[in-house]
Amino acid sequence: MKGDKIAKNLRINQQIRAQEVHLIDENAKSQGVVSLDQALLVAHQRGYDLVEVTSSVYPPITRLLDYGKYLYQLEKEEKKGKQKRLEMKEIRMKLSIEPHDLEVKTNKMKEFLDRGHKLKITVVLRGREMAFVGRAFEFIKKIEENTGDNIQEEKRPQKLGNRISVVLSRKSN
Repeated sequence: MKGDKIAKNLRINQQIRAQEVHLIDENAKSQGVVSLDQALLVAHQRGYDLVEVTSSVYPPITRLLDYGKYLYQLEKEEKKGKQKRLEMKEIRMKLSIEPHDLEVKTNKMKEFLDRGHKLKITVVLRGREMAFVGRAFEFIKKIEENTGDNIQEEKRPQKLGNRISVVLSRKSN
């Protein structure tokens, strides 16, 4: 965990070894160089921890902050980075698509599904094609069969206006 690594490198309160420290208060304003005892006293009075930010300079730079809250923020950022984002990809086509174009789009569909994306296939009906809604549903079934065996319907084919769409994804093993 990144947060644990950072937390282990920081010295807080009595772990600080220097006799004098450069103190930065909770509002990020420099208070100058003070003794360690005085800095610890200020931290205790204000209800904060004294954290050594930089030990590579003399005197080391210390800061007043709520150490528990700081660790919580680090943990939260770390969890945010681990979240997996599923993307929904959409492929649109007309009912009167040429065979080669259909082959290219089918290959693209397989590629999206292999990457783990959900796929929305939309067939757009224009003008007189609206009379062939049944043919459009058959066309979608044909496309599903062409994309592979390991496919499941997330959302069944449905008609919305002049569009018929279905959502597909890979079956989880």
